[in-house]
Amino acid sequence: MQALKKGSLIRDLWEFRSQDSSTDAEKEWQESAQKSWKALMKNRETRELKDCLSALRSGDVERHCWLVSDEDVAVEGSGEVVSPHLLCARAFRWPDLASSMDLQRLAGEAGVCSTGEASSDGRVCCSPYHFARVMPHDQEPLSSVPMEHTSSCRSSSRRRSQDARRGGSLASHDSAISVSSTGGTVESMTVDSGAFSSMETGSRSSDIRSRRSSTRSSATGTRDTPAGPPWMALRYGEHGHRVGRMEKVSSPGLEVFYREDSGASPTVAPSDLFTLNLRLMRNRDRISGVEERQRKIGRGFLLWRKSFQSVWLYNRSKYAVYVQSPTLSHPMSPERVHKVPSGRSLKIFDRARVAQVKQWYDRHSGGVPGTLDLHCCRISLTSGWGRDNPRHPTLLNCHCWLEVYFTFPDQSTTS
Repeated sequence: MQALKKGSLIRDLWEFRSQDSSTDAEKEWQESAQKSWKALMKNRETRELKDCLSALRSGDVERHCWLVSDEDVAVEGSGEVVSPHLLCARAFRWPDLASSMDLQRLAGEAGVCSTGEASSDGRVCCSPYHFARVMPHDQEPLSSVPMEHTSSCRSSSRRRSQDARRGGSLASHDSAISVSSTGGTVESMTVDSGAFSSMETGSRSSDIRSRRSSTRSSATGTRDTPAGPPWMALRYGEHGHRVGRMEKVSSPGLEVFYREDSGASPTVAPSDLFTLNLRLMRNRDRISGVEERQRKIGRGFLLWRKSFQSVWLYNRSKYAVYVQSPTLSHPMSPERVHKVPSGRSLKIFDRARVAQVKQWYDRHSGGVPGTLDLHCCRISLTSGWGRDNPRHPTLLNCHCWLEVYFTFPDQSTTS
């Protein structure tokens, strides 16, 4: 009877596998992997299987680790021998996944997988929801830019600074999604963090209300327990309004999400994370459509530091997240916006790259433009922005966005 019950639970779990196989080869592999995966699950306790099934049915997919023996699994019929976590990730989330090298375990500072590399009894977690699929991002060597571009970059930086001062046109150099401006204060603020900082100092204009348009109570997000100096500051906005106050974060990570139950969090043990539930952000000047976008965010995204040297973003939402960062783009196109699809992770900030970018500006344009903050990233939820996007030509046309400043303490540089 116990074996029959376990078999039924395993069959029900298998129904949650990915249905997105796009080729016949992927479908065939998934069918071949089914027998191997079921054999892997049979070694788990019935209680563990029931807990995992309950979590998947409720949508709290990250609630439990899937603990199995740390032994490679042979996929019958395919001739492949794969690790348990690759087998589960490929079967349940990414049928086209080729290698475990493309996976990132959301353990440690990310705060999702409590088991980490191995449990106390030697088993490993193979939950496909405790891994992110890393987005490849080959950074262009800064030394590879032809010298003939130096003068054009210098003049472009000079124009950008002049335009920010007088609110003029700011042209984008990107062929992909990019930020461009057509004049006015709002457009200048979108590209230049120097102009954005006027929102914090209290300057006002007819195009954007730089005052705080809401209040944030202690119930809005879980305040992190102080763990040393803050390494990140963030503020949330809706269209042209800054909503709530600027928050300083000392915790290893931050999670942004939308849930009706204010006490809930997508992370199993969020005590080490700063949490921000957008449902609790009050804005008396809210524009129609914002709440609908907030609901679409759902599980949102996770942002965490890695040894104080880099910052990663994992998109938990069903919809894409869009990021603009000085370390993701070349100085020749600093306004480029990068799309992070659902289930993907991306290193959005790299301290070593910041130093290289600064040296590049010093060498080619006489220093970093005063309108550019090399420690600032901008994130839009569910919608991109740029010159090729008529509905959202600038970040401030997006429904929900965040601006994040990285203020790593000096003593952590050798951590």
